[in-house]
Amino acid sequence: MAGYKGASDVEGILDQAIETMKQPEQQEQKPDPEQQKMQGQLELEKIRTQSKEKELGMKLQNDMQVRKQDMEMDIQTQQAAAQAEMQKEHGKMQNELTVIAAKMEADVQTELLTSQINAQQADRAVEGEIQKAIAVAKIKVMEVKEGKKMDMQMKLVDKAFDREENEKDRQAQSAQPTKEG
Repeated sequence: MAGYKGASDVEGILDQAIETMKQPEQQEQKPDPEQQKMQGQLELEKIRTQSKEKELGMKLQNDMQVRKQDMEMDIQTQQAAAQAEMQKEHGKMQNELTVIAAKMEADVQTELLTSQINAQQADRAVEGEIQKAIAVAKIKVMEVKEGKKMDMQMKLVDKAFDREENEKDRQAQSAQPTKEG
């Protein structure tokens, strides 16, 4: 019994009952031995009952304490699991946000690159148009210059032809006899 809480109280009660039974009664009359035996058995039974009640009470208290500790452990375990789940979800959400941010950054970079490529293509197209316009203008200038040269050459040819004609006319006039003579 020494293993139970309050076992010393139970042992004290048992020792007291045994001592009471050992002491001779100081009565004038000797009680009936059968009655004494019954009374001793009743006392012993009473002590046993009290001892069992105390033992049951301690056991019940101990069981309640164990259950309370079990419940507290269960609560702590559930709280730890809930905390771990919250941290897991938080981490998952952070990962998702990181992925979304990376995708958005990639989209922005793609749009920027596409815009730069489009701008370069537009610049090249404009440059091509400018080069084409310059080439056309050069051709026109050359045509105009060539045309003026041709005009000048034609004029020179015409003048040379006119001079020749004039010269022929003069020679023809000088070769004709004059009426005076």
